[in-house]
Amino acid sequence: MINWEHLRDELQVKTGVAYYDSRKTELICRCPKCEKDSQKNKGHLYIRVDDESPVFNCFKCGFKGNIMTLIKFLSLNKDDIIQGYIPFSYIKSISDNRSAFLSDKFFFERIDDCIDNYRLKVQYLKQRIGYNLNLELIPNLVLGVKNFIRINNINVKHINTEFLEFLDRNFVGFVCNRETMMILRNTDYQSDFRFYTLKLRDTSSFFKDFYGLRTNHYDEEKINTIVLCEGIFDVLVSYFSNHFDDLKEESFFWACALNNSYDNTAISVLDFCKLTRANFVILSDMDVKEHRYSSLSKKPYINNLTIYWNKAGKDFGKLPIEKIKTSFNRNFFNKKDMV
Repeated sequence: MINWEHLRDELQVKTGVAYYDSRKTELICRCPKCEKDSQKNKGHLYIRVDDESPVFNCFKCGFKGNIMTLIKFLSLNKDDIIQGYIPFSYIKSISDNRSAFLSDKFFFERIDDCIDNYRLKVQYLKQRIGYNLNLELIPNLVLGVKNFIRINNINVKHINTEFLEFLDRNFVGFVCNRETMMILRNTDYQSDFRFYTLKLRDTSSFFKDFYGLRTNHYDEEKINTIVLCEGIFDVLVSYFSNHFDDLKEESFFWACALNNSYDNTAISVLDFCKLTRANFVILSDMDVKEHRYSSLSKKPYINNLTIYWNKAGKDFGKLPIEKIKTSFNRNFFNKKDMV
């Protein structure tokens, strides 16, 4: 929900003019870009009074975006205004001192506010990750695909209406950390169409996108540890289970490669976290043999490399988990151990 009366009061202070149209469907103010010196008693920036799609547009200079863009531009306190949507910059608490590493580009529905509308999707996530998990702790989670697209004014002209309805009805989404795409997973276990990647914006960046979460604060006194997995549910199941409590305490970031090589993903995560070197832990798929990681262990940005396999399954994306561990460093190799 948007606290529209508080927003109007703030806009009155910041721009000098703020009022509703006759139907109270638009909140109008002076544009902070092109009308900041205006003395007129009317403005050209219109904000749609709609909790599902709070967007604005200046009909004089073309300044437009979602409400978070305007809040940030005017340096307003978002917590006083936004009560039902979470900006990506909102830091969700995972435990005492841990937080998800989120972006600042998009709006999200609060999971607790919309959970009744997506019962089958909620059931799917709890079956996959754990029935006792608070879904608010899952970073960048999208239950309503159409709502997310509408709220954030994402261009999906390349997707026909029928297919968009199919995605909205059957898929849950996870927005990646570099904000270039959303990975969608089908909640229908019987379907052969399991994945879909929705492009959110164009990018020419060298670095690959990934989905991940920060688990602890950066410790400048030590070499930090980054955990890599293959898929999104490998990250979520392993992190939110109790099988890696020690690793959660000592690690800085968990991320999944999304079919990119671990080499490329490691470089991208290091850049994203502003690190030049780290200890890496890989939660490997069972069909990837240990010799495949030998060359990775010699990369100059990897201090030490540890590999885990799940003896009880093909990967870490599904319980139960029975860990097997292999460790590499620069000069030696430690044999596998049950842990």
